[in-house]
Amino acid sequence: MRASFFAWRSLVLVAALAVLAGAGVWLSVAGTGASGQPSDPASPVSPPASADGTPKLDLQALPSTVRAPRPANCGRPSLAGASGAWLPDWLDDPGRPSLIAGQARRLRLLDFFWLGLGATPDSIVQQPDDPGGSPLETALGEAAAANPCGWRFITISDERTPRSVMAQILVDPAARWRNVAALAAAMARYPQADGLTLDYEYALPNTRQDLDLYSSVAHWHGLTAREEVGRITAD
Repeated sequence: MRASFFAWRSLVLVAALAVLAGAGVWLSVAGTGASGQPSDPASPVSPPASADGTPKLDLQALPSTVRAPRPANCGRPSLAGASGAWLPDWLDDPGRPSLIAGQARRLRLLDFFWLGLGATPDSIVQQPDDPGGSPLETALGEAAAANPCGWRFITISDERTPRSVMAQILVDPAARWRNVAALAAAMARYPQADGLTLDYEYALPNTRQDLDLYSSVAHWHGLTAREEVGRITAD
């Protein structure tokens, strides 16, 4: 983050929080994987199927992350009451002094808005708003060097994702699995990240026409709008 554009706010984050409402889905998870070597993010991951053919979530089949070790004196930091800030990639200006180190020393949590969900359930876009800025690994490394005991999260948003793609993720278990596998692969690239924040809200249905699109993707027939909303919420 560079110069005077940086604005920070106090956040109260929990290890796992999901809300589906008018503002969308916000999910934050601390701890991004188990031990083991990261898998090739480009290699496909095929989920096992249950008796009815529905893919089942097998965490062992997903890429895992070898997290960078924390100094022993860090103890077990808590997210409860943590002060922090979201850092969007478009604020990164190579022509100005970086403020990441200073903010990392001052705040307990930095959440880097450097990645985005793309145009398919399994695509993760790098720096969608600032392709010429610092790579995410550089930003994470700068924050880790300034405060090895701080929390470093990565946010992935659906701001550039078509509604038809989000409909697939929510109503189609196979597409949802592809999304989960892509998220795991993305996180496996960044061992200095402690958690993932999902901000899925922009591609959720807002109008009757959006509901019709979701219904078409899900092959629903004869449902009322309330029933369609109920199924989407459950998914």
